[in-house]
Amino acid sequence: MGCGLLALAVAIIWLCAERQPPPAPPQMPPPAIPRKVERPEPPHAVPKPAEKAPLPAAAQKPTPKESRTAALKREIGKLNVSEAVRTVIGLGERPGGFNERAAALRKLTRTLPADDAKALAMFLDFRACEQDPQSRLATLEFEGLKNDALVILLAQKDLPAGLGGQLVAMSRDAGHDDVWRTYCVQYI
Repeated sequence: MGCGLLALAVAIIWLCAERQPPPAPPQMPPPAIPRKVERPEPPHAVPKPAEKAPLPAAAQKPTPKESRTAALKREIGKLNVSEAVRTVIGLGERPGGFNERAAALRKLTRTLPADDAKALAMFLDFRACEQDPQSRLATLEFEGLKNDALVILLAQKDLPAGLGGQLVAMSRDAGHDDVWRTYCVQYI
């Protein structure tokens, strides 16, 4: 029996030594790159417009674009807004910190004048990343202030028109901070 196993082992080794590796598959040529074929224009084709001369270098520079927050502040400046709302938004004589702005927010009631309600609704669309350097708050403070302003707007006897649609739009706007977008979803 011992010799049979030895013979079997020798036979397996011998068979494995004679085996050749399988041949490599033939290499395919690289794919041909299609060339653009020039076709003559049909007689009924619209003629191509003439090439325009390049603009002067000064005209090619992009003009600085006003930020969304700056445009909203400009619009709020046209309204007759109370000093408390101006402080909340950061437009007061002396833009205060979070505590001062939150204290001004607590002074607001359920019966805001139309311009104050409109200004607060516009404030909701301010972006944390576009704050003025002199009145800049931490992102969570800024978004928390906007959240509290939204609570005051929702407590109004007459809800500001379009507030629900504005919340939906802000929740989908990637330009807003994720914290604010989450707050918006909570109120939808």
